[in-house]
Amino acid sequence: MNKSTAQRLWDAMSSMYLALAMLFLLMVEVLLCTFAQKYMGTIEAVNKFMRAWIVWWSPEGSSFMFPVFPGGALIGSVLGTNLVVATIRRLNFSTRLAALWIVHTGLVLLFVGEFLTGMFQEDRRMAIEEGQSSSFVESTRDYELAVVDVKADAVDDVHLA
Repeated sequence: MNKSTAQRLWDAMSSMYLALAMLFLLMVEVLLCTFAQKYMGTIEAVNKFMRAWIVWWSPEGSSFMFPVFPGGALIGSVLGTNLVVATIRRLNFSTRLAALWIVHTGLVLLFVGEFLTGMFQEDRRMAIEEGQSSSFVESTRDYELAVVDVKADAVDDVHLA
């Protein structure tokens, strides 16, 4: 019997070999990111390796960029898709398997949560000294110039550039 393309894709996406390959690639990705932090800093290395779809490399002094490794976002997306497809395909709905469904659902939520956090997070801090108050947050990575006009006593006019 000849399998259709959709059936072969369904089989491939639910394969345990695909899951193991993605886990191996993820381990290599974590090692690369960890080693790169020495030269790039934590935030830049995480953005280049873990939050990117593809890791790019550019030769010294060149504007050309070459894809060299799948990024963490691509690996995580394939691994998450594999988890969902394999769960739907292999686990039947029964109370006997409720614990497995809960564990797999938790893993999917972890993948989705990390993906959304990486896309939409903003890193800010609010420094409040003891006995003081504060009404603003600041970013340690973004710069801004604020010019404050203090003509009136009650209200400050702030002009951001």
